[in-house]
Amino acid sequence: MRPVLIVFAALALGAAVQAKEAKEESTMVYGGGTDGNGWAFAVTAPSGWKFDCCDLATKHHANLLVFPDGWDAGDPDRVMVLVVWKKDRASVDGDWEADAHAYTSRFPEVKTEAFDVQAKNLSCRSSVYIGADRLRDYVVFCDPGAEWRYRFGWSMTVRGDPADRSGIEARFRRTIGSTTPMSLAIKQSDP
Repeated sequence: MRPVLIVFAALALGAAVQAKEAKEESTMVYGGGTDGNGWAFAVTAPSGWKFDCCDLATKHHANLLVFPDGWDAGDPDRVMVLVVWKKDRASVDGDWEADAHAYTSRFPEVKTEAFDVQAKNLSCRSSVYIGADRLRDYVVFCDPGAEWRYRFGWSMTVRGDPADRSGIEARFRRTIGSTTPMSLAIKQSDP
């Protein structure tokens, strides 16, 4: 078997991904196979938060989890979930509408509130679903642009109405804003 060499080239408008604070950490998450349809993102987590792409994330049907240090791996409270999919609708609006319809059909009692997310070079749709169980489900769908073959979504559940909710929301927005698409080329190398 020949070794496989993975080559990543950042295409984030010529800027390298940089953490906003010295204690924030970044990671790269990638997938999509070796058929030229791969995807990759660089993501920065808030200070004191951790990443998982390979163990817990797969158990939660996600590509990446970003969670507070000390998370018990079972409670979804304050866990950021990244899911990536191939574009199969004309726009992120179509993906958003299909997901919102499915969610509100499954949970007809939920109320929806606006949740503004502005991410550089991304077209995003977002809102918060609030259930009678006092869970706030934040959902954001983004499209990195016509040159990319995939879209992604971030979600996060927050239990109740914590005093630091605005800080939690700000960390979530920063994580979404840090999500930087990268080109992925997989080449086979000779031994």
